[in-house]
Amino acid sequence: MFACKLPKRLSVILSPRYYKKATVRSNAVLAVEHLMTFSPDFLDIHKEPSQTDKPAQLVCSPEDGAKLAGFRDRAMEWLSERYGKENVVNAVLHFDEQTPHIHATVTPIDQAGKLNCRAMLGDRQKMRDMQISLAAKLAPLGLQRGVEGSQAQYQEVKRFYGLVKELNPQLEQEAQRQVAQQRIRQAGQQHSRGGIGR
Repeated sequence: MFACKLPKRLSVILSPRYYKKATVRSNAVLAVEHLMTFSPDFLDIHKEPSQTDKPAQLVCSPEDGAKLAGFRDRAMEWLSERYGKENVVNAVLHFDEQTPHIHATVTPIDQAGKLNCRAMLGDRQKMRDMQISLAAKLAPLGLQRGVEGSQAQYQEVKRFYGLVKELNPQLEQEAQRQVAQQRIRQAGQQHSRGGIGR
């Protein structure tokens, strides 16, 4: 029945509602993943190592716990309102990185009951609108959308340090001084072991 192996929950959701009604193209988008997150400054939460074999415990103030719960609840409401609760296949709040975040999987089924990713995501403007609507849903928590239309781009490490060097000559001088001191120490260690001047 399926051209590819699907996660069990996705196939259960799609099969009665969709596969009985239509033929699925081989290149159809069956699911779309959303990543919902916020700035690390939004709350102070960290993992405290466990003294036993148990996993690390999350530690935060009651206020930050309430903000995190609000983020989770409002993000889930947004997904359900935007795509329909029946199309939200999975949503998991992750704590595996510095900032908690939600991975959500949604089936792109449109109002007519067809798989239609284009209707869900559309073009750049529709995706911007999606970000704006999520930000509006999260605004009561004190969160706001990132810089719209930001031209920020990835910088290679070499280029980044080149910019740092241009902007802060004293930093470059300090780095050169530390490298020189390290070389002097290494030369002294080699000399004391008899490695220089043989």
